[in-house]
Amino acid sequence: MPSGGRILSNSVDRVRSMPGAAGLRRKRRGQSVVEFAFVVTLFMLFAMTAVDLGRGIFYYNMLANAAREGARYAVITSNTLPNVCNIVRARMGVAATAGCGSATGLTVQATRCKPNDANISKTNEWGTETQVTASYQFTLITPLISVFTGNPITLNAKSTMYDEDWGAPANVSSYSACVP
Repeated sequence: MPSGGRILSNSVDRVRSMPGAAGLRRKRRGQSVVEFAFVVTLFMLFAMTAVDLGRGIFYYNMLANAAREGARYAVITSNTLPNVCNIVRARMGVAATAGCGSATGLTVQATRCKPNDANISKTNEWGTETQVTASYQFTLITPLISVFTGNPITLNAKSTMYDEDWGAPANVSSYSACVP
C-alpha cells in the first residue's frame, strides 16, 4: 500500500479529472463578478452621496457668506439696494443683473426697513435695518439620491445688519416696518 500522501494525491487527481470540475470553477468566478458588481455599486452610491452632501454644505456656506457680505456692504457705505444684490451675485459667481430678483438659479432680495425698537430714531437712517435674503437652486449630481430628495434643492440664507452711516441723516419715512 502506498504512503498516505499518495492516496491524497490520487483523490485530488480524480477530482481534477472529473467532467464537471471546470464548470464549477467558472460558476464560482461568475458569482464573484456578480458580488463585486453589487459591492462596487453600493460603494459608488455612498461615495457620490458624500460628494453631494459636501457640495451642498459648500454652496450653503457660500450663500450665507454672500448674503452676509451684501448686508455688510449695504450698512457701511449706504449703497443702493441693486448694488447690494449685485455684490451677493458676484460672491456666488453669478453675473450681475440690473438689480434684485431672480437669475440663473439665484434669487436675491435686499430691503431696508425701520427698526421696531422705540429707542431708535425712526426719522434718520442711523439704526435702520438692511435685510438681505438669498436663495439658490442646488442641483444634485447623483440621480438616485435626487429621486428621494427632489432636484433641485432650495438653499436659503438671510442676513440682517443695522446701518452704521453716521453722515448726514436721510429721511427714512418711505421705509416699511421691519419683518422679523
